[in-house]
Amino acid sequence: MGFLFIDMKPADYISLNLNGTSLEGPEILEFCNAQSEEHYTQLSQFLSQWLDDREDLEVKTSGSTGTPKAICIPKARMLQSAAATARFFGFQPGETALLSLPVSHIAGKMMVVRALYSHLNLKYIRPSHHPITELGAQDKINFAPFTPMQLSEANDTGNIDTILLGGGPVSPDLEQKLQMWQAAIYHGFGMTETLSHIALRRVNGPDASGVYKALPGVELTVDERSCLVIRHHSWRPVVTNDIVDLQGNDAFVWRGRIDHVINSGGIKLFPEEIEKN
Repeated sequence: MGFLFIDMKPADYISLNLNGTSLEGPEILEFCNAQSEEHYTQLSQFLSQWLDDREDLEVKTSGSTGTPKAICIPKARMLQSAAATARFFGFQPGETALLSLPVSHIAGKMMVVRALYSHLNLKYIRPSHHPITELGAQDKINFAPFTPMQLSEANDTGNIDTILLGGGPVSPDLEQKLQMWQAAIYHGFGMTETLSHIALRRVNGPDASGVYKALPGVELTVDERSCLVIRHHSWRPVVTNDIVDLQGNDAFVWRGRIDHVINSGGIKLFPEEIEKN
């Protein structure tokens, strides 16, 4: 099964509970525009695009697969990706998700779409290096995406159920530290072109693994460089610069970036693997 084989219309997903206020359509923009903080401006700009009549919206790639560029993404595809994430993590309407990522980037945009799709209560706070310190003891968060850097100096507060890491590799020191956290922690693999993660691995707990497992409908191969190629019925193949050890057509172990490889006497050395040892 792929992400979804039904026609999802963005116009059907325009209701959002934002920081405890239930809003719909233009009310969301009015609420954001009434706030003085810069991060609300980013959210308003994205939701203005989401609520307009166009089927696509423009996003900028990070450059992980080549030169950074602007690409157009169908809004329906963003909903399909949100549906896949919702199924994997078992989102339920009324649960609370934390957003402490910039909405100018795809990870932040997709968290907003997940909240719209799954009817999640979105707790939106200023993006920072230490977002967990802004949570109060009374804040109960069911799902929170972070970058590894945001958790590098954080302590477990015990009030987050599930954490999704993305936007960069998890260092060995951070991975070891997270073994003691109560939250179920996952690391996603993806990029702008794939609308955030297309594969996940568990970082802590009894199911912890170094193997990334693809979401349903995603097919994986490698090219002549041993770099990952991602296929899905709803987009063109995405050729990455990530060298992997493929395990079947739906799982892999990430070894490193091809642009980071050191060739020593005909032997390829991966800085990412050297760091682990």
